[in-house]
Amino acid sequence: MALESGTYIDSLNSSNPAATDALSAADDHLRLIKGTIKASFPGVTGAVTSTHAELNILDGVTSTAAELNILDGVTSTAAELNILDGVTSTAAELNLLDGVTATTAELNYVDGVTSNIQTQLNAKQASNDILTDLAGLTQAANKVPYFSSSSAASVLDFKDEDDMASNSATAVPSQQSVKAYVDASGISKFESSATSFSNGALITSAHSLGAVPTFVTLDLVCTSAELGYSVNDVIQLAGGHADPSGGNEGVGIRKDSTNVYVRIGSSGIGEYTYQNSGSGQALNSSKWNLVIKAYLVS
Repeated sequence: MALESGTYIDSLNSSNPAATDALSAADDHLRLIKGTIKASFPGVTGAVTSTHAELNILDGVTSTAAELNILDGVTSTAAELNILDGVTSTAAELNLLDGVTATTAELNYVDGVTSNIQTQLNAKQASNDILTDLAGLTQAANKVPYFSSSSAASVLDFKDEDDMASNSATAVPSQQSVKAYVDASGISKFESSATSFSNGALITSAHSLGAVPTFVTLDLVCTSAELGYSVNDVIQLAGGHADPSGGNEGVGIRKDSTNVYVRIGSSGIGEYTYQNSGSGQALNSSKWNLVIKAYLVS
């Protein structure tokens, strides 16, 4: 009779028993098979439901029993554990999670984040007293925030009120309201562009005020330094006069409902006081431009 001996499954010989063995030797073979199976799987005390494919996943696993026992009590589903499939983190990197108390919901906040979180945080405005003051304000329509002191913020009312009827010391008007209020105040103004002129010239400027201006003023803008004045300095000219010495100097102003007419004396504007002294000297017309301003008070 051919009967091998052995302790584990790999000791069994698939050629035994031989066809010539007596039937009475069958019990020896059965005892050998049962003994090697129990010796090979001493810890299996229930039904094993894993497939061969699932068991083969463990092929090559080098974890110790202690390391695998860490999973004892894990309640994650297969789908949740499969999220780790393809993870390239080292054991040291995964161990960073040891002791983490964040909830699933908290960890899910970073789901899909592709940017460097620290870089994003560094780019944000740091908290300070000013932001804290502004954060304490209550948002509402038609309110404008402002700092009421060096350490406090408040809000002003924003009003679109053409007649300024509220007369509030804690409100700011819209640009349109200011314009409407000024336009309705009874004063209209026209200002010409700066115009060069020569001695004896007549400057005609259409004012579009719709009526004869109440009064007209003349400004001279310096284009070349003279009498202590610099380029772009502005001086005001008294109009409607002539040089009392009869030197044909001065300016004359005429106005109607359409135009303002300014005549320059044939010998020039006349004398003007020096910027840095009380003496005077005739202005050189070629060094100045004329600006005409007309006002209508209704």
